[in-house]
Amino acid sequence: MRIPLKTSTTAPQKSHVKKVEETKNLQSFDLFLRLAEVADEMIFNTSTKGQNHITPKEEEVVLNTIQRLKEDQYAVLGVDIYKYSQFPSDKQKLIPSLFFLLKFVIDNDFCRYESLFSYHYDVEKLKGDFVHTGDGGYIFFKHPLEAIIYLLYFSYIVHLFNSHHLFSALRNFLGEPLTLRYAITYDNLYMIDSKFFGPAIIHNARILSKDKLNRLLIDRNTYDWFLANTNGIENLPNITKEDLTHLKIPSTTPLETLFFNPSKKTKIRSAFCQKLEKISVKDDLFDIYNLMIQYNIAKINPVNPDKGSVKGFSQK
Repeated sequence: MRIPLKTSTTAPQKSHVKKVEETKNLQSFDLFLRLAEVADEMIFNTSTKGQNHITPKEEEVVLNTIQRLKEDQYAVLGVDIYKYSQFPSDKQKLIPSLFFLLKFVIDNDFCRYESLFSYHYDVEKLKGDFVHTGDGGYIFFKHPLEAIIYLLYFSYIVHLFNSHHLFSALRNFLGEPLTLRYAITYDNLYMIDSKFFGPAIIHNARILSKDKLNRLLIDRNTYDWFLANTNGIENLPNITKEDLTHLKIPSTTPLETLFFNPSKKTKIRSAFCQKLEKISVKDDLFDIYNLMIQYNIAKINPVNPDKGSVKGFSQK
C-alpha cells in the first residue's frame, strides 16, 4: 500500500531539534516508510508504469532529506552516575527521580541566569531535548559552548546536593555523595517519532563507558569547534561576550551570563585540556581529551532565588 508523502508534519515534542526535523519530514514511522519507498524507486528504478511512481516533488523532498541529515550537528552532553548499580536497591529506586529533580533545578537556573546561551531555550525545551537513561542521560545543545556552560551549572548543583546544602533530607537518605562522569560530543543528530538517534549519542555513550576515572571527556569534533570559535578551549578564561558575537546571538536579547562578564567576579578561572590515547570501541577509534575547568560562581539560591524553595522542598 502506498503511503502518501506529506511535506510537513507536526511533532508532539517541543524542542529546538524538532524544528529542524520538521523540515526533514522524518517524524512518523509511516512517513519514514514512504521515504524509503521513494528512495528505493529512485535508486533501483523498481516502479512499474502507473504504480508507485514518484512525483518530482517527492524526489525533491527525499534528496533534501538525505542532504540535510549530513549537515545537522548538535552538542551532546552525556551524564552518568558512577557505580549506580552498587547502591542498595531502595536507593537505586530513588536515584532516577533524584536525577530528574536536580535537572529541574539546573534547567531553571540555566534559563534564569544565562540568557547569553539560553535565549532560545526554556525549561520545556530542555526537558524535551533530553534522553533519560535511569542513571543519567543525554542533553542536546546547538553547540559545545552551550553544553559547557550548562555543565558548569550541573556541577555546581550536584556539589550543593553532595554538601547537604540542597535537598538535605534526600542526601541523608542516599548516604553516599553522587559521583558523576561527563562526556561532550559534537556530531550528527536526528529524530524519528520523537526519539533521538545518530553518532553524537553513540560516540558519547562509548566514551562514557570507557571512562573509569570520573572525568569530563570531549571528542575531537568538540575540541576542533572550540579551536575554530574561541581560539582553543584553553582560551575560555580570556574571552568576553563580544568575542562570541559570531555565534549569531540576537542583539535584542538581554545577554546576561555569569561566566563571560568582566564586570562580575564570577567567571571561568582556568581551562586545561589534555589529549589522551585513542580509545577503541567496536572497531571504532576515538580521539578524546580530558578537560578540567576551574570556575567561580556566585552563591545563588537554586530555582527560586526570591522564596528559597523548590515546589515545597525547603532549602538550607
